[in-house]
Amino acid sequence: MADRVAVLAALAPALVLADVAVDLGEPITAVARHHESVADALDLPWLLAQLATEPADTHWVQAAKAALREEVTEHWARFMRAAATGVAPAAPRFRAVVEELRAQRSVDIPMLTVAVGELGRAGDRSC
Repeated sequence: MADRVAVLAALAPALVLADVAVDLGEPITAVARHHESVADALDLPWLLAQLATEPADTHWVQAAKAALREEVTEHWARFMRAAATGVAPAAPRFRAVVEELRAQRSVDIPMLTVAVGELGRAGDRSC
């Protein structure tokens, strides 16, 4: 069962790519380039890695991480749509939060919630 869930989680970005490509009427390869550029600019793979569930996580921690991963994916798609129209991701406050989190020994759910919230606010300001 865990293997099946892991496979579904790995496929989620492909579904987002396909959705954005259809919305924009662009080839999926073009949208994939935006996906990578946004990911690199905002350090989203690092953020998502912090949201990976661990076997020791309680049910509520797993649920919180899943909800935050979904929010990150939604914001990522919004930034991809903006990038496709020539708007580069501008998120200096979000980047500052990520830098601060990277400097910590460990990162917890409240810290990640702040980061994801700041990512959403950055999207509101720049997309």
